[in-house]
Amino acid sequence: MTAITVTVTAAHIARGTREDSGKCPVALAIRDAIPGCGAVAVDASDIGIRPEPGNRWVHFAAPASVAGFVWDFDDDGPEAVGPFTFTLDPDRPDGEPS
Repeated sequence: MTAITVTVTAAHIARGTREDSGKCPVALAIRDAIPGCGAVAVDASDIGIRPEPGNRWVHFAAPASVAGFVWDFDDDGPEAVGPFTFTLDPDRPDGEPS
């Protein structure tokens, strides 16, 4: 897996489900960024991706921008957050930019 830039849009935010790791706006945006993605689960500390159905999960530490977004979205709803972009980089699984 190469580095992937993920953009969470207003449409993802509108379609997202609070407190649902597979249907939060970040998970929806990751699915859009990885065509054919098997599954995604996102919480404030971890991003899990199964690139293709049946493959093993790949885990990343959630970058600070994702963690803050998840907390705000889950606690206060879609009105509390806005679009943003982050990068998933397999060479930086701790989630912090290089």
